[in-house]
Amino acid sequence: MTEALQIISNEHRSMWQLTVVLDELRKQLGNPRQKPDSDLFNLILDYIEQYIERVHEPKEEAFLYKAVMERTSEGNEMIAEFQREHASTPEVVARLRSQLKSLVRDYPAGVAEFQAALEEYISMMRRHILRRKAICSRWRARYSPMWTGTKSTPRLPTAKIRCSAKGSVPSFAP
Repeated sequence: MTEALQIISNEHRSMWQLTVVLDELRKQLGNPRQKPDSDLFNLILDYIEQYIERVHEPKEEAFLYKAVMERTSEGNEMIAEFQREHASTPEVVARLRSQLKSLVRDYPAGVAEFQAALEEYISMMRRHILRRKAICSRWRARYSPMWTGTKSTPRLPTAKIRCSAKGSVPSFAP
C-alpha cells in the first residue's frame, strides 16, 4: 500500500502543477490585447478528462479508498466526499468548455465569468489535493504497519499514452 500511496501522491503533485498553469492562464485573460489560447485550454481540459477522470480517479477508487475501507471506517465520510467531487468533475469540465467556446466567440465578453469559473475550479482542485494529502498522511502513519505483510497490494496500473498522429491530442488508457 505504501507504493500505492506514493504513486497517488506523485500524481497529486503533477495535478497541482496543472493548477499553477491554469492559474497563470487565468491571470493572462485580463490582458485585453491577448486573446485566450483556446487550443492550450482545450488540451488542459482534455488532460483533465483523459487522465485525471479516466486513470487517476479510478485508481484512487479501486486501490486507495477500497484498502482504507477494508481496514477502518474512519475515512468513510471523507471518501464519500471525495467520490462526490470526482462525480462532479465531468460537469464542471463541460461547463468550462462551454464558457471557453463562448469566450472565444464573443471575446472580450465573458472574460470575467470564465476567470471566475477557472478560479473556482482551481480552488476546488487545490482543496481536494490538500485534504487528500493530509488524510493520506494520517492513514499512512496510522495504518501502514497493518498494510505491510498482512495483505499483498496489487501493483497499480500505469497509464499508456498514445498519440496517433503529429499534433493530435494524446489519449490516456489505463
